Amino acid sequence: MSSDSPMVCDMKRNTLPGCGFVALLVLALTTHAFAQTPRPAAVDTRPIVEAARSLLDSLDATQRRTLVYPIDSKEWRVWSNFHRSRSRVGLRLGDLKNEERTRVFGLLREALSARGLQMAQGIVKLNHVLGVLTGRTDEFNEDDYYLVMFGTPSPSEPWGFQFEGHHLVINYVVLGGEVVMSPTFWGSEPLHTPRELSLPRRYQNLSVLEAERAEAKRFMDALSDEQRAKSRLDNPGIIAGAGNDNPSIEFEGLPGKDMNERQRRALLDMIGAFVRNVRDDQARIDMAQVAAHIENTWFSAQTRADGRIFYRIISPEILVEFDEVPRLFSNEEHVHAVVRRRGGNDYGESLLQRHLHDHPH
Repeated sequence: MSSDSPMVCDMKRNTLPGCGFVALLVLALTTHAFAQTPRPAAVDTRPIVEAARSLLDSLDATQRRTLVYPIDSKEWRVWSNFHRSRSRVGLRLGDLKNEERTRVFGLLREALSARGLQMAQGIVKLNHVLGVLTGRTDEFNEDDYYLVMFGTPSPSEPWGFQFEGHHLVINYVVLGGEVVMSPTFWGSEPLHTPRELSLPRRYQNLSVLEAERAEAKRFMDALSDEQRAKSRLDNPGIIAGAGNDNPSIEFEGLPGKDMNERQRRALLDMIGAFVRNVRDDQARIDMAQVAAHIENTWFSAQTRADGRIFYRIISPEILVEFDEVPRLFSNEEHVHAVVRRRGGNDYGESLLQRHLHDHPH
């Protein structure tokens, strides 16, 4: 199966099938860890809640029914990075009026950082560029992206959303003053607007994931021979993609404890290139948690014969997989990246468990 093949979640793989409240409650009541775990600093999530409510207020009753699913819906785990997927639910951007579409991106603007919003919008626009390159704008465009909301936007109860389409998947959970954005998928083909294309200004000079790739190559090139040998990965390829929640991945390669301080800072910068796509106040909290485990953060990679790279970063807090995959639909470069929070926090599971422990439903 190619890296762009459609994948549907196998619910049997999940530690908590469907992420249902009943299953969460059983697990939460069997452990006291949540009562003892220090709470992170609070994030001001009011702008996210307000943006979500503003979107809901702009919709008619039929649209709201299409948009909103229960917080424990199994649809949360059924996502794909493929350009066509029959499993997508929610509101399709191409079916919305301009004002409604603007409010969808208003929600993303509050949920993401400026760099995260720029990357998301760049991926969506470059999907249209791919359509122009291939003459298949019916398949590759800005319209076939979907927003689905789980639960009801609230300042105190859990809720979230998923934004999904070709090369872009954002799963986002909000509970009070806490946010979890995981898993996410970031990709593109092409990585920038080809110079030879004559396009409207909104599609000109676009670039995504090129800086992240260049940063990774600099990091890999700066490793010593001994470090490079330790970090070599024999079987490159994304494991934690769609349909493979909670994968078992060994800590292997080069650990942070065997890096010098400059290398550890560079490794944090590589992680931060994706973690900092979430809104800034949450990103600072997330990066502090990642940095606390930097010595137990492992880097593994391979440069293929044709120069394409793959790397994986894994720690108790984070998993990042970055892959220069084969050119599939065009002659342009093609990248996939998956980011997951570890410790059971995909789809905010740990957050929801703790909430149910403290506030049984």
